[in-house]
Amino acid sequence: MPDSEDRNEVQRKNGQVNGNNCVRRLTCQTRRAVHVIAYVLTGRSAARTEPLEMGKRKKSSRKPTGARRKDPLDTQFTCLFCHHDKSVTVRMDRKEGLAELFCKVCDQRYQSKVNHLTEAIDIYSEWIDAADAAEKDATTSPRRPTASSSRAAPAVNFGSDEE
Repeated sequence: MPDSEDRNEVQRKNGQVNGNNCVRRLTCQTRRAVHVIAYVLTGRSAARTEPLEMGKRKKSSRKPTGARRKDPLDTQFTCLFCHHDKSVTVRMDRKEGLAELFCKVCDQRYQSKVNHLTEAIDIYSEWIDAADAAEKDATTSPRRPTASSSRAAPAVNFGSDEE
């Protein structure tokens, strides 16, 4: 009997059981089944779950990234006229469809129309454009003096040499 027990132990070490094929050698189907079971139990694959097809790369399993966080836009700006930082604020009334921009220091004001897409930076940009346009108009066409009334002034006679 001791000889048969020693023989069985030697056969187990060599991977043979009762003269059958090697236990260590697994067929392709058995390997695949083992990997699938390991994937189901652990949630991770021990190796590839499916063999690669000829000439193709292994597909990467990327996890979807979360939505990007949007940085908030500025709501306080630098005044064009007094140059104070964060002195200009924009107040928007979407129901009325109006936005008012004003400087806390020099009391400059600007009003504009708004819609549901308009932000505070849009109103500030419109104010900059309007100020540039007003400055351009002032420099290109000099103002002519206006009379206080629309009638022509009467000619003044200071006297003649004949008198």
